[in-house]
Amino acid sequence: MYMGYAFLDGVVGSSMGGFAGAGLYEILADQMHAPRASWLVFVGVGIVTVLGPVLYDRLLTPRNPESSVG
Repeated sequence: MYMGYAFLDGVVGSSMGGFAGAGLYEILADQMHAPRASWLVFVGVGIVTVLGPVLYDRLLTPRNPESSVG
């Protein structure tokens, strides 16, 4: 059961990534004539991926001052 949940993000990402990437490329390359702009989207996704867990830890994780070490 654990292995099923461990690989769930890869399954969802692979399933949605093809549709989202193709749609994004169609909009940026065909309609806006700016295929290089897709790299900005990739960089944005990477930044959100890195900052998301950090912000979650800083802002949403409950703190217990009695059990803190130090």
